[in-house]
Amino acid sequence: MIKAINITKSYGTEKSRFQVLKGIDMEINNGDFAVILGASGSGKSTLLNILSGLEYPDSGKVIYDDTNICELSDKA
Repeated sequence: MIKAINITKSYGTEKSRFQVLKGIDMEINNGDFAVILGASGSGKSTLLNILSGLEYPDSGKVIYDDTNICELSDKA
């Protein structure tokens, strides 16, 4: 199971900050099929990168089989 809890992510500097993900909550159970749709620039790739552990969210958690992958080191 993958569970996202209140995921937020922004890019840019303090003066020109653009919030891509705003409080995303979702749960995908083992064996489920999920589709992520949205316009270009809406944050689909950012969300998938965070769910896979390639990027860290600004806030929130990604739980993968009872482990918060946002707290893991790059090596782990």
